[in-house]
Amino acid sequence: MRVGLEATAALAKRFTGVPRYTVELANALAALDGAPLSCRMLFRLADYRKRALMPKYPWPARWYCSGPWPAMPRCDVVHGLGTRLPRRWGRAAHVNTIHDLSPFMLPNYGSERTLRNTQQRYRDAANADCIIAVSQSTKDDYVRLFGTPPERIAVVHHGLSAPFLDAGPRVASTDRPYFIAFSGTPRKNLPRMLEAFAISAARKSFVLRVLGPPDAATSAVLASKGLGDSVRFQPDADDARMTALYRGSSGLLFASLMEGFGLPLLEAMACSAPVLTSDRPGTAEIAGGHALLVDPESVESIAAGIDALPAMSADALAAAVTYARTFTWRRAAERTLAVYSSVTGN
Repeated sequence: MRVGLEATAALAKRFTGVPRYTVELANALAALDGAPLSCRMLFRLADYRKRALMPKYPWPARWYCSGPWPAMPRCDVVHGLGTRLPRRWGRAAHVNTIHDLSPFMLPNYGSERTLRNTQQRYRDAANADCIIAVSQSTKDDYVRLFGTPPERIAVVHHGLSAPFLDAGPRVASTDRPYFIAFSGTPRKNLPRMLEAFAISAARKSFVLRVLGPPDAATSAVLASKGLGDSVRFQPDADDARMTALYRGSSGLLFASLMEGFGLPLLEAMACSAPVLTSDRPGTAEIAGGHALLVDPESVESIAAGIDALPAMSADALAAAVTYARTFTWRRAAERTLAVYSSVTGN
């Protein structure tokens, strides 16, 4: 089976979310024993200037455009890994992955043009032979918004990378005990988590380590709450370093306003770290009853959760480890291959 994997969304500076999905799924597909697959990674020629950001893949890359050149490779299936499909795909069946419905369900923090283009890609996805949703919550949102028959949408969960699956037990921090959080888009809700940390009792004993740079809203909260040395920003970490950070932490704070999946939840669980997350459908689904749920729009709810997090029992943490390690990229690849087979009749 010849498969084109459209991965233009992977040309990004941060190796999170969709970029990670494209790499992990491609590697897992390549590792399937006896799978009759021949894949090409497809990238939009209009983004050629970003070529230095292309991750390493196990399959050759091909640049494409909507015109007659360069020619599209012959494919039996074209899969839009980042909710984008080439306009020309010949007779190939097409599959599109939907990661979340935030462009329709959260305020727009970018340009109106970007929002319109993004929303149109989500609408166009309804024309695919099959849609892959990364969670049941994402599937439910898409059915509700677009009326797509549920049987045309397959739920395929993400998996954990090897360093997290092989993580050892928790280790005591040699510094002040700390929580972990992530910066990023406004939906990550970091300013509200900082406000919650500022009023929590934990602030007296713990620090908050934030992966990624602060934005203007975050900086404003830091200044107004006088958090000073209680919050430390550091660069994004690779998987090995991230595993060590989780294992030494007192927990992950992940009170996002919306997530289609929320991979850090499982990463932290697999490393025996307690997890605080939102009571919203996507994160609650993936947490699977193994995290402390809070209202992401309530500073008081988040603060109470922060204070309760270090007390999570050893039995609860062990159960969370077992649960998290059931999520593998091999399983994701097998289920994705089943989708390819269903749309081609093979």
